[in-house]
Amino acid sequence: MKFEIFNKPRKPKEKSVMLRIGLHPDGCEIVAVDDNGDPIPMGRLLRFEKSGKIFRLRNINPELGFALDECGRIKLEEE
Repeated sequence: MKFEIFNKPRKPKEKSVMLRIGLHPDGCEIVAVDDNGDPIPMGRLLRFEKSGKIFRLRNINPELGFALDECGRIKLEEE
């Protein structure tokens, strides 16, 4: 799987998951976006709060290609 940070609208040469950081009063979210920078349905991936907590969000779009758990959250591996 290839990752890119959304910069400007373009047509990728190979399928990528483009990501955007959305800022909120409580912190920020990592969101999958399309070629125009618009959020993909069920593309909210992670939420970072000012408190230092990180949340894996549920019901992620399986077509994005992430390994998901039974709640549809991104699976994490320990180092």
